[in-house]
Amino acid sequence: MLFILIGSFLLIAGLLSINFEGLTQSLKEQDQAQWTKLGSPEGSSFIDLGKTLGMFSWVLNQGYESSESPEVKERGRSDFKKAIIARRLLLSGSALLIIGFFAALTGV
Repeated sequence: MLFILIGSFLLIAGLLSINFEGLTQSLKEQDQAQWTKLGSPEGSSFIDLGKTLGMFSWVLNQGYESSESPEVKERGRSDFKKAIIARRLLLSGSALLIIGFFAALTGV
């Protein structure tokens, strides 16, 4: 049961950390074409989750490096570290949930 609790906590923490408002705002102001190509995301995780997840994937793939704006590149590099942490939280939380459910089913 403890695995499920910790896994749920890590999963929620990972979802809440997917937030790229600064990068999204810079992208909107400096590189309008790329912002539109990404689906015009707002950057907050619960306002437009689908578009923000696209932005999350774009940051993890270092798509900001193709931008001509130095501000977008700088913010992208700082948000890349945040995206790595969010990815690790999501993966760890998912793994602990799976382990917890397996342990609950087998009675371990």
